[in-house]
Amino acid sequence: MINTCVIGGRLTADMEVRFLQSGTACGNFALAVDRPKYGDKAKQTDFIDCTIWGERANKLVSYLVKGKPICVVGALNVRNYDDKDGNKRKAFGINVNELRFLPDGKSNNNQQQSNNTGFNETVIDFDPDDVPF
Repeated sequence: MINTCVIGGRLTADMEVRFLQSGTACGNFALAVDRPKYGDKAKQTDFIDCTIWGERANKLVSYLVKGKPICVVGALNVRNYDDKDGNKRKAFGINVNELRFLPDGKSNNNQQQSNNTGFNETVIDFDPDDVPF
């Protein structure tokens, strides 16, 4: 089976890092991802929760700040839970395997034109052994 998602958007807030009892770092952030606009419909935006594990969360915390455009590649994760009223709910998110910084439109045009892929060369690889489950 294949479970791979590629999402590009802007961070809605600075990434938050917490630590599990085992000491493993867990970084959480959300991406604002615009949907394509069709006809006269107003622009719609989805807010996608993302999680990055291990040492990468510690290293990236100062770079993943509100408004920063990034692209993540990872696996879709579905979590079932009961809300405070006892209703069954589902939460969807991305467990990040790769992260790339996107151009933010603030650099000069020559640099943007030379990068025809739309991605910076900064790649953060992900080791599945960093995930605590």
